[in-house]
Amino acid sequence: MQSLFSGGAIFYTLDGSQPDFSGTPYTGSFVISTTSTLRAIAYSSDFSQSVLSAPLNIIVIPTFYLFTYAPGGGSIVLNPATQPYASNSVVTAIALPDSGWTFIGWSGDATGTNPTNNITMNGDKNVQAVFGTTLSTTVAGSGALLAYPIAPLYAYGATVQITPVPNPGNYFGLWGNAASGNQNPLYFAVTTANPTVSSLFAALPVNQVALTVIYGAGGYVAVNPSANKYPVGNTNVLTAVPDIGQQFVGWSGDVNSTANPPSLVMNTSKVVTANFTGLNLGSIKQGTNMIFTWPTNSTEDFVLQSSSNLGSSAVWNTVTPSPVVAGGTYVVTNSMSGTSKFFRLMYPW
Repeated sequence: MQSLFSGGAIFYTLDGSQPDFSGTPYTGSFVISTTSTLRAIAYSSDFSQSVLSAPLNIIVIPTFYLFTYAPGGGSIVLNPATQPYASNSVVTAIALPDSGWTFIGWSGDATGTNPTNNITMNGDKNVQAVFGTTLSTTVAGSGALLAYPIAPLYAYGATVQITPVPNPGNYFGLWGNAASGNQNPLYFAVTTANPTVSSLFAALPVNQVALTVIYGAGGYVAVNPSANKYPVGNTNVLTAVPDIGQQFVGWSGDVNSTANPPSLVMNTSKVVTANFTGLNLGSIKQGTNMIFTWPTNSTEDFVLQSSSNLGSSAVWNTVTPSPVVAGGTYVVTNSMSGTSKFFRLMYPW
C-alpha cells in the first residue's frame, strides 16, 4: 500500500471495519491466508489530514496437495501434474502398470478398480495404486506344492506361503527358479513380474522318512529338529503357535490330537496339518464390570494389561486395580469403560 502523504502513516483492518489510528499499522508486505475485506486509512505526518480507501474484498482459495504412492509394479500419473491444487478442483489419477503387472485397485483416499480415478481436492489427499502379478509353480520329481493364499494375482510385496508335499517314498530337496535354498515352508515375496517357483523332490534314502507340516491362516508351527528328512524312529516336537486373536484347535492327518506339542515318533513318513480358528472374544456392555481370575500360585509374576486393539501397534497399559484373593484364585474386577477392549496377563519384565 502507498500513501500520498509524505512521511505519513497507514493503518488497516481485515474484517471490513473502518480503520483508524488504533488499527494495525502498515509496515510492509504481509500474508493473508483467509478470505478478508481490507480497509485502510492514510494519515498525514501531523495527523491533521486523512484519506480512507474503498473496501477491497480479497478471496483466498485454499490449496491442497495430492500425495501418491506405488510400492512397485507400476506408477501413478496426475493430470494436471502441477501442485498444489485449488480447493474442490478435480485431479485425475491414472495407474500405469509395468510390463507383466496388472492394476488391482486403489487404497487410501481413493477407491475402486478403475485405473482412471477422479479425485476432488477438498483437503490434502494420499492415494496408493496396488499392482499385482501371477505366480506359477512347477515340480520336478514326485510331489506337489500348496500355496497360501491362493489368488489369481498377488499384490506387489505380498508374501505367499508355499509348502512342498512329497509323495510317499519321497522328500523335498530344493527350491529353484525364482526361489533358492530348502526353507520349508517357503515364504516368497512377490516383487518381480510373473515369477515361477520350482521345487525338486527326490526318492528317500533307505531308513529315512519325511515330515510334511501344513498350516495356513491363524498361526504357524515350529518344528524341532527341522529337516527335510529324518532317520526312522526320530522324535520330533511340533509346537503350534497361534496368531493374535486365534487359537489352536488340534492336529489332523497322520496326527489326530489336540495336544500341543504332540508326541511324534517318525516310524514312517507323515503329513500333519495344524488347525487354527478365531477366538470367541465375546462382548460386555460398557460401564459394567469384568472379573478376571487366575491361580494364586502365579500372581507374584503376572500383571493384568489392557489395550484398545490386537494389532502389532497395540499399546498395552497396566490395569490399576490390585488383585484380591478369593476362593483359591486372584481376582481383578475392572470396569469396561474407555478403550479397554482386550486384556492379557504378562510377566512384568
